[in-house]
Amino acid sequence: MSRTTLIECQPRRPDGSAVTLRLVDRSPRSGAYLGAQWLPHVVELPGFETAVGFDGQRWGTAPSPQIGALAFALAPEIAGAAGWVWQDAAVTIRQADWPIGGGNPADAAFQTVWAGSAAGISVDSGVARVELIDRGQLLRVPAAPLRFGSSGIALLDSAAAARERAAGAVVPAAFGRVFTLPGLLVDRLNNVWLFAAQPAAAVAAFYDGGAPFTLGSARASLAALQATAPAAGRVDWCLDAGGMLLARPADRPVYPFTCDATFGSAALGDIVAAVAGGRLPLRAGLVAALNGLGLGDCGLLIDDEATVADALDRLLAGLGIAWKVRSGGVIDALRLGWGSPVASFAAHQRHWPARRQIILPTGRRQLGFARNNRVHGEGEFARILLAENLAYADGTPVEALKPAEPGADVTADQPVVGQLNPATGTAGPGFADGQTGLPFAKIVYSGAARDGDVVSFPASLPAVPQVSFLPGGNTGQTGQNIAIVADGLSTSGFTMRAKSQGVSSPTTITDTGASPGGAGNPALVINRSTGDTPFDGRFTYNYSVDVAELAPGEPGFVSVGIFARRDGIWVEVGRVSHGATGDYSASVAPGTVDFGAGAEFGISTMGGSAGSVVSAFNSVSYQLAGSLVETSLTPAGASAIPFLVLL
Repeated sequence: MSRTTLIECQPRRPDGSAVTLRLVDRSPRSGAYLGAQWLPHVVELPGFETAVGFDGQRWGTAPSPQIGALAFALAPEIAGAAGWVWQDAAVTIRQADWPIGGGNPADAAFQTVWAGSAAGISVDSGVARVELIDRGQLLRVPAAPLRFGSSGIALLDSAAAARERAAGAVVPAAFGRVFTLPGLLVDRLNNVWLFAAQPAAAVAAFYDGGAPFTLGSARASLAALQATAPAAGRVDWCLDAGGMLLARPADRPVYPFTCDATFGSAALGDIVAAVAGGRLPLRAGLVAALNGLGLGDCGLLIDDEATVADALDRLLAGLGIAWKVRSGGVIDALRLGWGSPVASFAAHQRHWPARRQIILPTGRRQLGFARNNRVHGEGEFARILLAENLAYADGTPVEALKPAEPGADVTADQPVVGQLNPATGTAGPGFADGQTGLPFAKIVYSGAARDGDVVSFPASLPAVPQVSFLPGGNTGQTGQNIAIVADGLSTSGFTMRAKSQGVSSPTTITDTGASPGGAGNPALVINRSTGDTPFDGRFTYNYSVDVAELAPGEPGFVSVGIFARRDGIWVEVGRVSHGATGDYSASVAPGTVDFGAGAEFGISTMGGSAGSVVSAFNSVSYQLAGSLVETSLTPAGASAIPFLVLL
């Protein structure tokens, strides 16, 4: 079916006055449409191309704008068009099908199929070519538009704020539910902190580092916040202080001052609409569609020079959602998914798709960690000294003194000269110990005791003494900690405490009893039996798969998604592929995992050859760290521990 195309351009003359150029292509009869005369000088209609971004890990990042070119003849009545200013000139393209029976299409039949602007013009052999680009450039503006010193908000532009924040620094903007949102000191005199230049719907907590503040009072305005100091140890706040979330702690925080807060709606679609900020309209139904994905609460913090387009990337790309500015000048989004056997764009299919790159399936997924290796400077290496280069002041090399005293034998028994007086416990003349070097001349009492024994001195001492223990063979076992103390030491005695501490063997937990997940959940789910965190953070999923052949004699495959529930949201923490029927295990470290909220572990078939499925979810196993075990260092059969009391 033939179609009439109307192209309306609005460039400017060199003197700045506006001019409207109306062109028509394939008009059945006259060029009179929409109350104006349209010129039949179109040489070539624009064709548009766009691309879905892929950064190697995520779909949808930085979608390319739609670009095209309009060619028209420079007829005498529009010969001056080459000299008009075309940069940013608005361009609208409308189309309507020819009616049955002939004649011009009715004005009401025309629909806008593209709206954008011109980027420039070139002329060759009497034909003008105007470069067209969609309205996506309207999204290349800062998502956080306010700057300290020029925000138009008295507090942020004040001299007090200027002492804390450099002029031109970004004023943070927040959307949805945001955790550990950093505060910025803007009024040192009153200890007032800014968290975002948006009013908040609610505040959950404030923190000094990791320590929570006690919540004080919610204030109605900045003036009320400045007028009254919070009670000791508390923090007051104002959800909407002239469009800002502000807080005032009683004392200056020692560590980073942060908060958990919600700004407006925490649903994904509502956040997309708030970030777009009316710069371009959203496709009808898009907000509801994004909200209906069941992703739970979302949040976004912008504290840098990110544009609105960058902010949409941050929100959508990690979810496999590609967004674009459609021909009608509206923001649209589509979620990419895998069909069988190739990728499908569902209802967003377009003509003449081209395959640019093939992404092979993989059994490994990067969870986002990075090594933290610090690069050392040459000066640091220069300060490293080897023992062979060190010597004493007399020139003796350190390596020559092994042990430090030439001829010393530290393994031989060292004689004790003299003995303690059995009646008084004091050292006799010349008493010495060549091995320990203890000052025996200060010994006032000695003996041996067992764990829990009460030791009483023969007489009250003039001052609280020191006690040295000689545990001898009472050393516990490898890997244990030993503690021998004189509990309640006074001038009259003490109680011996002699303990060894060890750790019991890890405990293996195995959760079974899989059940169907139902709507919004993985296909099979298992409840977690304990809220304790595995000592190595790993959970092992045990499952069975049935793999169907692609064709007789041609092996198939199945892709298995592994899920864990975190903060009430199902998160895919691993994905593996198998090429044969059997029982398998996959070990993942998902971080925190919910407990007590129903099913916390899940598994689903994510794709594969027709008929291939996850047939059973057998169990999830993980190890809990051993517990601390404390035992006496002097059990039955062990010798008492000698001690010396010194003043």
